[in-house]
Amino acid sequence: MLSIARSELIQIFRNRSVLITSFVMPVAISAFFIYQHELFAQVGSLGYI
Repeated sequence: MLSIARSELIQIFRNRSVLITSFVMPVAISAFFIYQHELFAQVGSLGYI
C-alpha cells in the first residue's frame, strides 16, 4: 500500500500541471478566502464561507 502511494506521489511531482492543480490552487483559494473573509461575511453571511 505504501509503495502505491509513493509511486502516485512521484507521478504527481513529475507532472507540473497536476502538481499545481492539486496542491497550489487549493492553498491559493484558501488563502484568498481567509484574506477576504470580512467581505464574504458582509455579502453572504458566515454560512457562505
